[in-house]
Amino acid sequence: MAIHIGLLLYICILGFIFFYKAISKTRNRYFVIAAFLPIFIIQAVRTLEVGIDTPAYVRGYFNINTVPSSWEIQNWEKGYVFLNQIIGTITSNNPHWLLAVVSALILTGTGYFIIKNTPSFQSTFWPVFFFITLNHYLTSMVSLRQYCALSIGINIYTVLKKSTSHRAYIKSILLFLIAMSFHASSIVCLVLIFSFFLKRVNQHTILICIITFFIIFINFDVLLNIAFKLFPRYYAYSQMGHTKFAGVPFSNTYIVFLMAKLGFTILVFMLNPQLDTNQDLYRLLFFALIGAGIGVMTTKIALIWRFGYYFDIFLILLIPRIVVRIKALCSTIYIICFLAGWSYYLYLLLTNTALCVPYHTFLKFP
Repeated sequence: MAIHIGLLLYICILGFIFFYKAISKTRNRYFVIAAFLPIFIIQAVRTLEVGIDTPAYVRGYFNINTVPSSWEIQNWEKGYVFLNQIIGTITSNNPHWLLAVVSALILTGTGYFIIKNTPSFQSTFWPVFFFITLNHYLTSMVSLRQYCALSIGINIYTVLKKSTSHRAYIKSILLFLIAMSFHASSIVCLVLIFSFFLKRVNQHTILICIITFFIIFINFDVLLNIAFKLFPRYYAYSQMGHTKFAGVPFSNTYIVFLMAKLGFTILVFMLNPQLDTNQDLYRLLFFALIGAGIGVMTTKIALIWRFGYYFDIFLILLIPRIVVRIKALCSTIYIICFLAGWSYYLYLLLTNTALCVPYHTFLKFP
């Protein structure tokens, strides 16, 4: 656990050093690089038992590179399989290189997302802080395929936020296809593309989003049966009694998150959506509420949580963007966010559902 606590301490101290006197694009860029470097090292040099799904990915890596037409080759997405084959060929099937390359891919995509979508008047400390404390750091050590897809897919927003030209849409579609080649759950990134068909996101858009999820929730069983007819393979899985097809109760922690998202919604609703400076806030809130809606659906079927990651990641941008607008209470709310982030991070480490504790490195020192 000490390595994970030390990482967050390092990032907090680094943030103070970088942004104590000034904020600039250059400082923002170098801070993300300096913050993500130790994350990469921690993820790359861990033993093959750190992370609940790491052993399965390592077995899959060996199977892809040693067993013709293995189960993983037949069932895993082709982009991820191809990446495993390239790494295996170059490194003589050294599994530690798999962890290193996957970590580099995830952190590069996420770092680019943070740098390009943080306004020049704000520091990148808070998005990085929330990336660590809101469980993305630990989950990226577990859900390797999905976070590869996520780190690519979320940059659809980066592209379309800058421009909605035909060329930008072509780039976003290419990103979508690449993300899909790593994990099928990234199909939800189509929502990011289609959302930019809306020239303006406003209060009505947000309310329609909330009402839509309410309707889906009360008709969930009917819609699930339709989905099973369209995808009979998953119906067969559900009949096997897999826990992923059962609902999960809300924890007290998640209820707190829902209340916080409700508070963000109220705060954003107070801003004029017609102003260009507020439009991005409304779009970020739209994505965050989709993540909240998906979270509510996990009470019906746990498997759906996979889709929520692609929208919850936008919280790391949304929270600091909202706080900085509340000038009278800005400092107080930042302190609350700082303490809440640390508290939740320690809770994640203590509950250890990702099995990233205890942490061991394969490197041996004299």
